[in-house]
Amino acid sequence: MNQGSPSDRAASPAGARAAVRPLRRMAARFSLVYEELGRVLDDVRTENAALEARLVPEIERLRGEVRRIQRENAAVMRLIAGSPAGSEAPNEAPDGADRERGTSSDTPVLIVRPEAPRGTGHGLFAELERGSREEIRERVEGYVPFFASGPIVDLGCGRGEFLEAASARGLEAYGIDSDPEAIELCRRLGLDARRDDLFDHLRGLGPASLGGVFCSQVVEHLSPELLPELMVEIARVLRPNGVAVIETPNPASFATHVHSFWRDPTHVRPVPSAQLHFYMEENGFGGIEVHQLAPATDVFPEIAALADVDGLAAFQKKFLGGLDYAIIGRKL
Repeated sequence: MNQGSPSDRAASPAGARAAVRPLRRMAARFSLVYEELGRVLDDVRTENAALEARLVPEIERLRGEVRRIQRENAAVMRLIAGSPAGSEAPNEAPDGADRERGTSSDTPVLIVRPEAPRGTGHGLFAELERGSREEIRERVEGYVPFFASGPIVDLGCGRGEFLEAASARGLEAYGIDSDPEAIELCRRLGLDARRDDLFDHLRGLGPASLGGVFCSQVVEHLSPELLPELMVEIARVLRPNGVAVIETPNPASFATHVHSFWRDPTHVRPVPSAQLHFYMEENGFGGIEVHQLAPATDVFPEIAALADVDGLAAFQKKFLGGLDYAIIGRKL
């Protein structure tokens, strides 16, 4: 019986099935391997996501620590480089007035930035809290366009960042501060800075004698009963269309209380923007604006994710907003 040639058998249906059977087995194995590979990749993705969820907050925390260490190193280096010491004794009254620090024969003397005893590390603390001159100079640059003319007084001028920024724009500006070292530093930079109590200085000015008043990170150092008096004096010395800018920590943000406000022992109490807004209106200011500054996410990056969660975005904006605010008003 003729069974045909091998080529004839391969061409038959049975032969074809026999020929492709190894290929099918191989394809089945590849399919199993592919499925297993897919499961492995899914597991890897899941593990990576879990690892990322754990590591990202830790990485952000470490970045924050690096920024903190950098600020501390910069502050230490600024102090090592030498803050100029004032020639006046720390407790000497401004302009030789016959009074002691914090007392007076008629009215209390306001010390804008109360000094801690030598050796307490308060100078380093102040450097850390403020940041570098470059950082503050960049920040206060944004206020200068609000002022049209001088003279402008900076109440609590500190290291003179605003005075530098105003002078660079051709505005006449001078500063008042109670810290002799700050005054000496400003003078070494060629800035007009005077050691005086801010209330005494304002009372000594004539009505409508200024084009602007700048006051940054000062009002939170005042006792509550002095704030209305401050606004009365500012309104009195400003010309019509004169501008007042006040910057202070923002008590509407929980982050302000947690992060920085109560770390400074010279802070008396936070001042809500609504309170300053009322005092400005009461004293004839109009066009009042309130701007939030220094987003809380800069120091607490983990809260940024709240903006993407339904129902929490509004909460984040309202209660975890800027660490500071600025209120700006124009004398009518």
